[in-house]
Amino acid sequence: MYGIWMKGLKMLLLGRRLSAEGLAIHYLRHKSLTEPPPANARKLAEFIQRLDAETVHLATYSLGGLVLLHLFDLFSGQPPGRVVVLDSPVQGSGVTKNMPNHDWLKPLLGRSLDRGLQGESNGTVAVEETYLPGATAFCSLNVGHMSLLFSGEVARSMAGFIRQGNF
Repeated sequence: MYGIWMKGLKMLLLGRRLSAEGLAIHYLRHKSLTEPPPANARKLAEFIQRLDAETVHLATYSLGGLVLLHLFDLFSGQPPGRVVVLDSPVQGSGVTKNMPNHDWLKPLLGRSLDRGLQGESNGTVAVEETYLPGATAFCSLNVGHMSLLFSGEVARSMAGFIRQGNF
């Protein structure tokens, strides 16, 4: 699952790198601006069901992580697997907090605010905003928000976590 203002193409290099690490990759296109996170979670639940797999590992980026949280909140009974939430502002986004107060900025966020987006930073998402209570592992690399999708180190770390459960 990709982030706001994105199309799935930006995830292709990361997907290729994960595939080279031996992981089977499937992409789900979703509407990050015109659909709120719970609606995209429904699409994700249907997508996972169509995979008909015993184990499904999930990797998300930015706003996609919030969609994933809605998936687990709204649709129980997901297959077991590991989850990588890559730079998702699960504690809310300081960058977007004041944007809705300015009418001219509201279109930039679209429906992502509907039950979705609301220190040290990589320029877009602060590290503190990414801490997910209950997560079994956490990794912080010195990579900018958008650069995460193009980093070989990030792909290797993700693949290692998916295979072994730690970074």
